[in-house]
Amino acid sequence: MTKESAVQRGIISSFENFVNANPDLNTESNSERANALKDYFAFGGFLSMLPSGNGWPKLIYPSKQRIIFQLNELDLSRKLFESKLNDWKKKNSEAKNYKKTIFFKKFAEPVYWKHLMKTMTDKEYKHSTERVKLPVDLVADKKYKAMIETFLNDTEYRRQLIEAFENSVVYKKDKKLAKHASHLQELRKEISETKIKELTAKLESINKNINCLKEIMKWAES
Repeated sequence: MTKESAVQRGIISSFENFVNANPDLNTESNSERANALKDYFAFGGFLSMLPSGNGWPKLIYPSKQRIIFQLNELDLSRKLFESKLNDWKKKNSEAKNYKKTIFFKKFAEPVYWKHLMKTMTDKEYKHSTERVKLPVDLVADKKYKAMIETFLNDTEYRRQLIEAFENSVVYKKDKKLAKHASHLQELRKEISETKIKELTAKLESINKNINCLKEIMKWAES
């Protein structure tokens, strides 16, 4: 079907076609509706109408029922994306505040105090922690707690970790076990910021679609 025949049959898929089909209509007489139509077409919508004198034509499609259905679908999508956005904002906040949060949480960990006591009473242990730069400040992070606790209690484990640490290519330039944690949080922060940007844009689009449909609803009801 050509654009011309579609317009003649009352099927409109662009604001330009709408204006061409209603040459005597002053769209500025209802600028909110006109802007809503522009958004509606931009979202891929189409409509069907019947002439109504020199005023706005009668809207045949989308009907009020169809608009209500679309609004309900969009509302469900909005809630879903809002939930995802909140989750990513939480992850972003956790990544940004990781160092501060984990630093203060360590004081509630018995392993941390055992470590301090042992550094004061056991020269071999203290020397071992210095050789590997033991990331004891991360003891409240479950990913590192087990390693730190084992390092504290197991002499053979300390020996093996020191050997791996001093001979590993991974730590050749930057010998810090905690470096991985720092890199991981930076990566999480970058990923979460990207997701937040994507989801915010998606929600803005959904809200814009909802607003234009609400305005068109007024036309369908008139």
